[in-house]
Amino acid sequence: MDRLVYTVDFFHESREFIKLNEYIFLRKEHPDEIRITIRPPSAGTYTVQLFGHIDKESKTYKLLLDYTIVSTMKGGLVVNPYPSHNGFWGILPEAFILGLHNDNAYNISSFHTCNRNFEICFRTEQKVYSLSKLEPANNTLLNGQDYSIFESTEDYLKVKIKFPFQDYFKLTLLFKKFTKETDDGRYFEMANRQP
Repeated sequence: MDRLVYTVDFFHESREFIKLNEYIFLRKEHPDEIRITIRPPSAGTYTVQLFGHIDKESKTYKLLLDYTIVSTMKGGLVVNPYPSHNGFWGILPEAFILGLHNDNAYNISSFHTCNRNFEICFRTEQKVYSLSKLEPANNTLLNGQDYSIFESTEDYLKVKIKFPFQDYFKLTLLFKKFTKETDDGRYFEMANRQP
């Protein structure tokens, strides 16, 4: 399963199918299993379809699972969406080539906090040069890079976040592909987490 690439479609069955992927949370917390959290936004009948393929370059996905979910929510419960994302939440495999320690491979992809200040620490094999972007699900930020700072050594990467308001947030980590021979100054997405 480490080589499979997944995508999920979540639809509300009405006269027309309305795509609702912001209410799906797909993650891999173990090498042999994936977990999907589904939070229907209202009462109704929904279809969840999980697609996958082994070849990352492939443009076609095969249907792996197809479920119908009937939600009977009552009482006007408001369900907030997750930040926009399609596919797995968590650390991308390329991050381990650039210095993250393998202990982080199935680190939980979501964190919950009641505080405005939050800290995440990752073990590293070498110093990791990184940037981040913070995106809320229901609001907008003028500059998503101004809400986090980093501390990096040979042994760890610490990300400190200050949340500007209450919401679901997507934290995207970008790492620099850096060697002694080359440094083109570009950063690449290596992790997306939902704190």
